[in-house]
Amino acid sequence: MIESMLIEASPARQEEAVRLLAAVADPVRWRLVAALAGRGTCCVCDLQPISGVASNVLSYHLKVLREAGLVTAERR
Repeated sequence: MIESMLIEASPARQEEAVRLLAAVADPVRWRLVAALAGRGTCCVCDLQPISGVASNVLSYHLKVLREAGLVTAERR
């Protein structure tokens, strides 16, 4: 199904799909996206145990997801 969607899609849509898939291909980022999909908005401190990585590495993974447009952030 996904293959036919990519084959029939315009080159721009194919590129966007590949970019999004690359963003979630990492196991840490996949866990983060899955957790956020189930919880909605949450604090980074709540994501720390889910990520299983150090805080600086977690920040990097969240940055990748933000740049891909998959998550948003706000400072409090």
